[in-house]
Amino acid sequence: GNAIRTGFPPYWRRSGGYRLERLLPERGAFDLSKAVVGSEGTLAVVTAARLRLVPRFEHVVTAMLSTVTVDDAVDLVGRLRHRLGSLDSIEIIQPEALDLVAGHLGAPPPVDVVTNGTVLLVECADHSDPSGALAAAFTQASGVIDSAVAVDPTQRHHLVQFRDRI
Repeated sequence: GNAIRTGFPPYWRRSGGYRLERLLPERGAFDLSKAVVGSEGTLAVVTAARLRLVPRFEHVVTAMLSTVTVDDAVDLVGRLRHRLGSLDSIEIIQPEALDLVAGHLGAPPPVDVVTNGTVLLVECADHSDPSGALAAAFTQASGVIDSAVAVDPTQRHHLVQFRDRI
């Protein structure tokens, strides 16, 4: 402790990201997690690692779904999560953002959107074609006013670029 108190001026104690004065007993209890984070990993050794791989699915379907209200979109998210084991992602896109991207791309939005509505971009992936299950899950949902569904990579890219360019 004395080496830290007297051996280094206050400025040098803090250089390089190491706050050595925090190791002093008068500073309170030693926090190991802060010491490891502050050392940027130099005080830690990885003794084991676990790698969990995600399967690559052969069939991917992307859908853009337009709803009357945000509440309808939230209800639809719950419905899709409950009914689709193949669900990979759901993202919400506000109409204003969709219009901005459409203007930038010089292309009309893939779905019609009402003033207070919203849009969901949904992706499902599985070893067998999930498009039928996806269609069944949203066609009977209330509040869905328009949809665009794509299984071809080029068509899927067209839908996804409206999200990627926001």
